[in-house]
Amino acid sequence: MVNVLIVDDDIYYAKNLMNIINTKNNTVRVCNICINGKEALNIINTINDIDVIVLDLQMPIYNGMYLLNALPEEKYKESIIVISGDNELVSRLRNSKKIFTYINKLYDMEKIAEKVEELIIYKEERKTNK
Repeated sequence: MVNVLIVDDDIYYAKNLMNIINTKNNTVRVCNICINGKEALNIINTINDIDVIVLDLQMPIYNGMYLLNALPEEKYKESIIVISGDNELVSRLRNSKKIFTYINKLYDMEKIAEKVEELIIYKEERKTNK
């Protein structure tokens, strides 16, 4: 089972995205939704087997940039899909090794779910090629 964490302060958006991701593939499940980076850090420190993080950048308390900096690079290398409508913030993250891809939050949620699928396939291929 692949565990996905969604971090987004828009709870309705996050729940809709969770439903799409959970129905797209029966080996993938959204294990939690967090509405800010502080909550996400608590979950990440509690649940050790999070494989993919879908992360919004603009949130209260600890924003997505803070969370990205707080996560260990080796564990989350190419494991994060950033969703944001703020291209300026995204441009600051171009060199982050933790990020698999960026996608505009305004895109159809199906496209975001497809990116989750792409990331899972990529990670599986990377494991077998080691």
